[in-house]
Amino acid sequence: MNSIIYNIEIKINKTLCYSDLFDYPLKKEELWKYLISSTKVEKELFDQVIKRSKAILKKREWYYLKGRDSIIKLRLGREKESVIKIRNSKKIVKIISKIPTVLFIGLSGALAMNNSDKDDDIDFFLITSEDAVWSTRFFVLIILAILGVKRKRNGKNISNSICLNMLITNNALSLRNIKKDLYLAHEITQLRPLFDRGNFYKTFLINNIWVKKYLINSLDIVVEDNKLNKVSKIDIMTIFLFKKLETFLKIVQMISIKRHQTTEFISENILAFHPHNYRGLILKKYEQRLKKYAI
Repeated sequence: MNSIIYNIEIKINKTLCYSDLFDYPLKKEELWKYLISSTKVEKELFDQVIKRSKAILKKREWYYLKGRDSIIKLRLGREKESVIKIRNSKKIVKIISKIPTVLFIGLSGALAMNNSDKDDDIDFFLITSEDAVWSTRFFVLIILAILGVKRKRNGKNISNSICLNMLITNNALSLRNIKKDLYLAHEITQLRPLFDRGNFYKTFLINNIWVKKYLINSLDIVVEDNKLNKVSKIDIMTIFLFKKLETFLKIVQMISIKRHQTTEFISENILAFHPHNYRGLILKKYEQRLKKYAI
């Protein structure tokens, strides 16, 4: 039994090491949901370890690593800022969701976890109709530019600007050809849905059940079904036009992208954009944390 308890303590502290990278102390239910483990842990035993273990530090409702209790105040401040950013995000989503090829919009990154600083941008994750990912991106960016919220490349003031962090088509939900690791597992399970045209969020999660290899409890959640919205004749015509323009608009955008391309992942049905390689950086820092705390 002692070895089982010790192993659970290790899993919990691994989880705290990862969340600590983002200055993010965890509540008990968050520790359970994002527990870094590939094997099932009995909930009753987990609760016992959390309650009795001296190796797991807690202040009020927050769990954290040794010497890191200061991040509690930081998280509380970021939660207040995140409320404002999410409110602004919903206003933008109401507009761009009018595009019929936009099937799903979710928040990713820090804001999805209510952990956004005032100066942070806002990351959107989109699912689009197949054969329309480039045309959808083109017109969404135009709308964001008109609204004055499009993130500018190398822009100094990115606060509240919108970054289309990732776009995938509805026939690429399994994220084929993208490396599956702890970082991506977190990005998927932390997504915060803002718009769903027809149950694509649940379908997306089902297609990525592999995340349980890293976060065994992460998909043990109830996802409400959404009825498929009726498609008008105008929507059908718009979708047809977008698909006709797909190749041309891909060429137009690729000309600009190639001038500044760094760590972007681009395929026929998956577009992943980010100004920095956070995946490699985060995973490297995570390994450093494990060594620092001898885990």
